Amino acid sequence: MPTTMINTKTVTDKEIKGGGAPKDVVAGQLWTDNNLHEQDISDRFDPTKPFYYFINQEVYSTAQVVNKPTSITITDTLPEGIALTNSGADAYKSITLYSDHHEGAEGNTVALTGNQVKYVGNKVTITLDYSQITQMQFVGGYFSARLQVKLTQDPETIDINESPKVLSNRATVEMSLADVDYKKDTNQVDVEISRTIKYGDIEFVKVNELGRELKGATFGIFKDGKQVGQSQVTTDNGQVSFKKLEAGTYILKELNPPDGYKPIGDVEITIDVDGNVHWPKGVLTDGNKLKNYFNETELTLIKKDSVTGSNLPDAKFEVRDASGNLFTSGTSDENGNVKFDKALPAGSYTIKEVSAPDGYELLAGEFKLTIAKDGSVTEFRYTGSDVNNDQRVNVELGKDGDKNELTITAKNQAKAPPALPMTGSTGVQIFVIIGLIVIGLAGMWKLNDWRKNRGGEGDA
Repeated sequence: MPTTMINTKTVTDKEIKGGGAPKDVVAGQLWTDNNLHEQDISDRFDPTKPFYYFINQEVYSTAQVVNKPTSITITDTLPEGIALTNSGADAYKSITLYSDHHEGAEGNTVALTGNQVKYVGNKVTITLDYSQITQMQFVGGYFSARLQVKLTQDPETIDINESPKVLSNRATVEMSLADVDYKKDTNQVDVEISRTIKYGDIEFVKVNELGRELKGATFGIFKDGKQVGQSQVTTDNGQVSFKKLEAGTYILKELNPPDGYKPIGDVEITIDVDGNVHWPKGVLTDGNKLKNYFNETELTLIKKDSVTGSNLPDAKFEVRDASGNLFTSGTSDENGNVKFDKALPAGSYTIKEVSAPDGYELLAGEFKLTIAKDGSVTEFRYTGSDVNNDQRVNVELGKDGDKNELTITAKNQAKAPPALPMTGSTGVQIFVIIGLIVIGLAGMWKLNDWRKNRGGEGDA
């Protein structure tokens, strides 16, 4: 008996016949259909969708060796998750044996009995006795054992990290004739089953503290330090959507916040194997709202002369919050700029001059300022009437998370010069007055004396 004969194994969903003529035995070919090899068979987890393993064994021709083998044993250990369509004493019903044949004539089937098929665990053993072997033609073609099998493992029970799962096996054929034994393993065949990938969508609406949708925020999703897909920019209604993400842990990053707003910190989001999206507790509000907070505002006050417009140094201002508590303070530099060491969150403030520049009047009034949570200035006024400090102010929104800026101008009046003193003193003034009185009295006395003398001359 030759020991160089070859064999093959295939897997297919086609219920076809086996066995072949001598011309069909071509080295390097598999002889029967192999359309399921390395394919996903998850959809065959259905008792109405069996498939087939073919074990094909080349045989010699009795024209060369007169006697046929005295025994043939075929062994196939099925992969875990695959089983014969019949079990127990009926296992043989799942196996069809096809003889080799002459060219142009299909091989005959060879009947099997329950005693010739053992199916224990996953191992299938087919033992052919001499009565079956004599039914095979042995003309130099190949015989086939066709195993009808089914998928018994639900693909949805696979660990998602092990999907797809490869189910591999090969068979062994043994033949004996006199003192010659033949034993050869077939090639390996593989099929795959995989868990259905359920995707998750990370979606939310970007809003500010007042619940208003924010446009223009840019977000990215990262996994294992690498960005997944393209960045997304919030639409007019603040919506962001990252679609069809596989199970895993992702980091949501705000790459560019809306102008004037603080960027949120990184958010770790998990998508489970069922496609459910899990956000950290407290990150979202009202279901799907992701909130941005308005950034602080850096206040700059410019101190100027109310008439000349020149910048004034050394004016000190205090900023107090709505409760009257001192929030920050600052003094104007040589350019008249007052830089405060703390930026202002949204809220109401009073700005008061507590020390005026030399030669200038202290401002009689205060500045009242209110910055809303959306960055708008809802109140700005000067309470005094000493100087016209009315002006329109707006918060200049910061870019890329930079703080916002607000500039106001405070004008001061120069102090009036002191009044010049009158010439002389009070004593001099009194002497002048007395002198005038004396002169007046002397004149009156002289006039009266003249009148008396004139009267005396007329009587003589």
